[in-house]
Amino acid sequence: MIKRMLAASLFTAMVSGAAIAAETPRNADECNALVKNTVALFDNKTLSDQDENQLEQLFDTLDTQCSSNSYDEAARTAEEIERLVPDA
Repeated sequence: MIKRMLAASLFTAMVSGAAIAAETPRNADECNALVKNTVALFDNKTLSDQDENQLEQLFDTLDTQCSSNSYDEAARTAEEIERLVPDA
């Protein structure tokens, strides 16, 4: 019984983590694709002014990270951006 509960909680953690985790880009092209894919998440979404301002800052950060080959940081920023998607 305990093994089943543990297995179920581990499965839930893996699934929820996979839903949020952005794949770490390995080069500039993949990083730029990450930016484009992340921008596409907001197509036809309505955001508050505060969310738009935060999103603009995060995309500026993401762009800078891609330009400076900081791919691990870019993946983390993309995850943070994804959390702002309404109705996700």
